[in-house]
Amino acid sequence: MDFLSLIDMCMSTNVRKLSRIVTRIYDSYLKPSGININQLAIMLTIKGMQDHNDGKPSIGDAATRLAMEKSTFSRNLRVLEDLDFIKLQISSTSRSQKVISVTENGMEMIMNAYTYWDEVQHIIKTGIGEEKFMQTIAITNEIESFLIDRFGMN
Repeated sequence: MDFLSLIDMCMSTNVRKLSRIVTRIYDSYLKPSGININQLAIMLTIKGMQDHNDGKPSIGDAATRLAMEKSTFSRNLRVLEDLDFIKLQISSTSRSQKVISVTENGMEMIMNAYTYWDEVQHIIKTGIGEEKFMQTIAITNEIESFLIDRFGMN
């Protein structure tokens, strides 16, 4: 048995390896903004869900959208809340549920970080080509949908 061949063909290993590389690159470009790609993704998700759903998303809904464990997501939210980038409050419809919103400071941070995010996006798109860039996103979305449907996870 060729163990290196097994690992070279492993979906999980290859996706995780690419994810670590991509994360390091985005974090490096975002460093001058003061936040990392995970924090930016969380704030963009909250703001996007708020804009599209006409209301503040719950912690559970936002965590699911990002495929994050609720406890991990909550720890990340505490950091953003301490920085005054997001606000957590009790839902008006369910006292047992908390909802999230992006603060004015958070919106300023998003707009500041956007410049750096856009730069790295452009470099990657140019480097691999627009078509491959869009295909990669489409393929990852397709795999995500299949895995959620097949294994019931998200």
